[in-house]
Amino acid sequence: MAVQSQRFFRHYLLSSAALFSTVLVCVMPSAAFAQEATDPAVGGSTNSAAAGASIEGGNNDIVVTGSRVISDGFSAPSPVTVVAAQQLLTSTPSTIGEALNKLPQFANSVRPTTSQFAPESGAATQLNLRSLGAQRSLILLDGRRVTPSTSDGIVDVSILPEELVQRVDIVTGGASAAYGSDAVAGVVNFVLDTRFKGIKAAAQAGITQRGDNETQKISLTVGANVGERLHIVASGSYFMQSGVRDYRDRDWFQSCAPLVLAGQTPLRVRTCNLKTPLEADGGLIVSGPLRGIQFGPGGVPQPFTFGNPLTPSQMVGGSGEDQGLDFTPVAAIERKTAYAHALYEASDSIDLYADALYGNSLAKFGGTLMGFYGNTALTIYRDNAFLPPSVAAQMDAAGITQFTLGHTMRQTGLLRNLGESETVRFSGGFKAKVGGDWSLDGHYGYGTNLQTIRAEGNLTIERVFDAVDAVRDPVTGNIVCNRSLTVPAVQGCVPFNVFGPDAASQAAIDYIRSSPYGGTGSRTFERTKQHVAEIVLSGTPFATWAGDVAIAVGGGYRKESVNRTVDPGSDGLKFPNGQPRGVANTRYATSTFGAYFLSNQRPIVGGYDLWEVFGEALIPLADGVPFAQKLDLNLAGRHTSYSTSGGVNTWKVGLNWQPIDDIRFRATRSRDIRAPNLRELFSTSAAGASAAVDPFRNNETPVVVSQANGSTALKPEVADTLTVGGVFTPSFIPGLNISADYYTVQIDDAIGQLGVQNIIDQCFRGATALCPRLERAPNGVLFRVDNGFLNINRLKTRGLDIEGSYRTELGSGSLGLRAIASRVFELSTLIPGSTVVNRAGQVGVDGGVPKWTFNINATLKFGGFTASVDERIIGAGTYDATFVEGVTIDDNHVPAITYTDLSLTQDITTENGRKFQIFATVNNLLDQDPPGNAGNFFVFATRPTNTFLYDQIGRSFTVGVRVQL
Repeated sequence: MAVQSQRFFRHYLLSSAALFSTVLVCVMPSAAFAQEATDPAVGGSTNSAAAGASIEGGNNDIVVTGSRVISDGFSAPSPVTVVAAQQLLTSTPSTIGEALNKLPQFANSVRPTTSQFAPESGAATQLNLRSLGAQRSLILLDGRRVTPSTSDGIVDVSILPEELVQRVDIVTGGASAAYGSDAVAGVVNFVLDTRFKGIKAAAQAGITQRGDNETQKISLTVGANVGERLHIVASGSYFMQSGVRDYRDRDWFQSCAPLVLAGQTPLRVRTCNLKTPLEADGGLIVSGPLRGIQFGPGGVPQPFTFGNPLTPSQMVGGSGEDQGLDFTPVAAIERKTAYAHALYEASDSIDLYADALYGNSLAKFGGTLMGFYGNTALTIYRDNAFLPPSVAAQMDAAGITQFTLGHTMRQTGLLRNLGESETVRFSGGFKAKVGGDWSLDGHYGYGTNLQTIRAEGNLTIERVFDAVDAVRDPVTGNIVCNRSLTVPAVQGCVPFNVFGPDAASQAAIDYIRSSPYGGTGSRTFERTKQHVAEIVLSGTPFATWAGDVAIAVGGGYRKESVNRTVDPGSDGLKFPNGQPRGVANTRYATSTFGAYFLSNQRPIVGGYDLWEVFGEALIPLADGVPFAQKLDLNLAGRHTSYSTSGGVNTWKVGLNWQPIDDIRFRATRSRDIRAPNLRELFSTSAAGASAAVDPFRNNETPVVVSQANGSTALKPEVADTLTVGGVFTPSFIPGLNISADYYTVQIDDAIGQLGVQNIIDQCFRGATALCPRLERAPNGVLFRVDNGFLNINRLKTRGLDIEGSYRTELGSGSLGLRAIASRVFELSTLIPGSTVVNRAGQVGVDGGVPKWTFNINATLKFGGFTASVDERIIGAGTYDATFVEGVTIDDNHVPAITYTDLSLTQDITTENGRKFQIFATVNNLLDQDPPGNAGNFFVFATRPTNTFLYDQIGRSFTVGVRVQL
């Protein structure tokens, strides 16, 4: 650790300690700490009837997550993991969502440490069950849908009122028959304590060992009865995270890639110390006889040392700096949330309720270079007025009139992406007893999300090429932009000197960083809206020999829409005044729309609605007979009619069998769906360009323009899910619970994109349905491919979940143990015309999952002191499932990694009997470095490690205080 970081670290902890001491002194006279939370039940092996259940309303009806009729956790045929909110926040104080991502059921979830340069998700936590995609995991708040945070239909769980969350129920099985679309991989239900009374507050601060990613979090929650029938609860929180600017303080960081050795075995060798031969901070000549001249301070020509070539864009060693160092590992985040709930007992049989949710998240990325290299490199002409005389003389001697220059443009500053997401949601409903044990429940909710994306300092492409093409005015002799002399529309252009790392004037920098449409970068505004209404009638119409038959029937309506607007530059012509000199040989010549270096978004407008009816029944088949202490059949069905794709049916059959008191077996078989989301239906994309191979024309390689548009012809994905498992709660070992469940999920007609080359190849092989997506010029040359969304893929996953818990008394204290393990046998995608690849065990690059994942917790309590240790083990695996070690790559092995988190909590009682709690948590206690990932750091959104699995922050500390009045 650097000396500066050590000093900052000590100063920060001392400041934090002083802050908390002040808070404690203020609150000690009246503090009374909340009652100790009970240990959560083991997931589907619930040890109480209420485990896995949500309670709403004055009637105290109990409903198990995943079903509308089951009120006893023992009768649930679907596996349910139940985790107390207190346990989650103890191990991971930042957010409950971050803590959930450490559980084996979740994989490849987007969160602040994985977003890197994606402002639309930089501050978000998007839960991904089974690694089937966050869009296939349904998020509920007290059993009701939550307003999506994106046009992908994905919910940011970090804006939910975690101060009121009692527990989180995780249903790992299809639940579309119960809840509708999106519940393909499962359901995550955040259960709130809407009957909280009193005042509670919390404050905490944190920092990493390296002195970055500072965090601060405060919250306040109030609940009270107003009169005899009205109860109100409100909660608010503020969270700040300073982020990690770049990788320079991570000594494990290095850019690596597989070096291809043509004709040799192994074909690839993983190589590090990567740099680029295509650009330099002061400019690098990359073509012709002058190749290898770079420009130092003052524009002085200097030799550039080329390292060992790896690819056309990479080399090992040589001049320059590892440009991966400039990427932002963790964005700076600011988040504000608020929630209010009111419950009014209108009568002994009718409850009315309403709630409001607000969340605002802002993510700020440190930035990235906006370099011009490769197929975007600059063309420098002999008449450039800033050209050093010695280089001009060399050009004359070589008989050339131009050369290609690669430039990092570091002097112009970094492109900084900002993403802001604001969600507002209102809902209200009633719960009524309508006779006997029948009840009628209804609710309506309206929510909206506004997502604002700003790319600050974004370079305007036309202005870059205009300003770089600097010449002398033949009349005045002044240095001017060439097109200022020839194109009347180009006014105010300021010549830009590219020769040297600090050669350009501030006026020139300001010119190319400003937009002719106003502002200093691109701006995007996306508004999504959701209306949800539902009514359910439930009760027990009759009884069988084994008990009451419970049913629920109901209907619902949902409407969703999106309206994205962009600034004129993003959706406008890249060259409104015609192409500048020097553009012809770059990819910009074929990319028509979007004026900016990056973040050229396109408008989206569209919406859909749906009607649905559903029903569910729980039929007891046996009760209290030999080898059938309990035997229940659970049936559910739903019909949904979409305005875009028509009708679709979903269903579920579940069986729960308890032959003896200590053993229970369960099984479910379900048909589930995911309807196409707003982006997949209505998105439009700016044209991109890349080379492609055209087998129709003797494998010529034209530059092809591609667009990824949505399609209203998409139909819902269809998933078939099977879960089979059992629960063991031995009466001869009190406190022990063990469960194991096998699952298989296959999704047909999964929505995705084939890719430009795959579309061309499939058409050539006879897939005539794809041929209309190819567009040719009159001379037959392929120039455009529609790479829009299609129902093309088949996804499949199979695995085994194992869970156990044990609790025992130790004198005046207690010991609690809990372990969750996941074994994934298969995670595969089948794209027509491609080979099926099983990515179970692929942990080096994104897209795979470990074969084995473990989460182990031990909690020791003595008096007011609690110590908790969490071990998260990520099993060993392969770097890339498509590689064969010793044949296609030298080393395809990634070792197992273990992360340790330590949490300490002390409840302190004052002389007058009042209590408060202080806590401290160390995440990644052993400062475990992540395994390297051989990624190409000259491509956006690549990472030095698989950040979906591994921690790239390092050891971090959090201290805080909790108070309840």
